[in-house]
Amino acid sequence: MKNKNIKFISYLLIMVLSSYFVYAATSEDIRIQTLKDVFKLFEKLPSQNIQKRDLSSYDKQKAPIFKDITSNIDYDHITYVSLPDQHRENFWKSAGEQKEFQKVLKEFIEEVAYPASQDFLKKVKIKYHDEVVKKGDIFITKVTVIFEAKSKDEEETEYELEFHFFQKDNKWVIRDIVFDEDSWAEMFRDTFLKFMKDNKEDYTKLMAEMNKTLAKAKKGESILNQEGGLSPDTKAMEPAK
Repeated sequence: MKNKNIKFISYLLIMVLSSYFVYAATSEDIRIQTLKDVFKLFEKLPSQNIQKRDLSSYDKQKAPIFKDITSNIDYDHITYVSLPDQHRENFWKSAGEQKEFQKVLKEFIEEVAYPASQDFLKKVKIKYHDEVVKKGDIFITKVTVIFEAKSKDEEETEYELEFHFFQKDNKWVIRDIVFDEDSWAEMFRDTFLKFMKDNKEDYTKLMAEMNKTLAKAKKGESILNQEGGLSPDTKAMEPAK
């Protein structure tokens, strides 16, 4: 009788463990789920039409969503990578200077990139890849972005985006986005490097231009021209080619 009980318990344990491993193998990767959650947050952002009609109402509605999106992005890393070594050494003499640069950069991305992401997601379909690739301490998940053909004379187009995740304070955060081997964080670095080269290493002017462009975006003023490039008075912050 004792042996039968042991066999029964062993069988039950095997069944439970088998169920667990089947669930573990089929459950969605946490980084993919995090990415889906971020995309849903973009979709919840208030329309920029509200911003044009009632700026205070728009600011009130966007604030908690901006905060939730931002909590999923590693702005410490993006800030550090964005400014080349020589400029960090020359102009970040204290933690306060670095903190101020990060604040302006973060708000710039929030005010410009977040609404743009909302518009972008309305125009495409997203296909999530199941595989997550580990490279050092970075985990890479990919999505295929699909632009549907608007007419039978057009073809559907698609391309891949890579999202680089890093575990920070027991939370998975987006550290970088890569498209066609171009890094989002490195794009900022190249832009700031070009600005400094064109403006005699004038860090004060860089901060002034960033704040000027940010102020326009916060007021709902477009920083883009009709062709999608930067307007003349924000041209100084044009991304490096």
